[in-house]
Amino acid sequence: MGETVDRRGLLLAARDLFAQTDEDAQIISDALAMEQVVVASYDVAIVAAHELEQELSAGGVATAAAGLPVRQRHGRPSLETALRRIVAQEREHAEVLSSTLDTLGAKPPTPPEGAVALARSRAQLGLERSLDLLDTARAIVAVAIELENVQITRYLLAVRDLSDARLIALALQAMGAEGQHATALRGLLTDDAALAVPEAFERGSSSVP
Repeated sequence: MGETVDRRGLLLAARDLFAQTDEDAQIISDALAMEQVVVASYDVAIVAAHELEQELSAGGVATAAAGLPVRQRHGRPSLETALRRIVAQEREHAEVLSSTLDTLGAKPPTPPEGAVALARSRAQLGLERSLDLLDTARAIVAVAIELENVQITRYLLAVRDLSDARLIALALQAMGAEGQHATALRGLLTDDAALAVPEAFERGSSSVP
């Protein structure tokens, strides 16, 4: 009788473990899908930033009208450079998440291909700012900050729902990086530290200064 109870207990424990693993794999898959959309969105923003800065360097648009970042005028990194640094880290997140999915025995989601697929994926994430209206530095930064805010929120939910402590730690590390990105992006448009860091805690819903 005791042996039967033990066997049943082991089967139940195994079933629960597999269920938790499947749930964790889905959460990581969703996080990777989000990072793929973020990377694709940043790629669009980088092209817009490059075109804007080329136009400014040629004297085609007044600096103030284009919303040129204050920090660039002070000899700090350009908007395009800052965006490239951030998207490089987002790609690192995606690579780690993909490797994690592999260890969980799950296949990674397919990145969105083309403008239509990207627009659909962005809508599913609740991203509202258009990638078609990136004609000023402020508009580009606003799109980037929205990306970071969505990630902060999604990683926070992942921390809540994950069962594996190692995966929770991974989500926390990524979420911390997104908060740093949001702060750096705010700082591109102002030298006022109070505006660059408006609150003590990132909540994924901060506005552009």
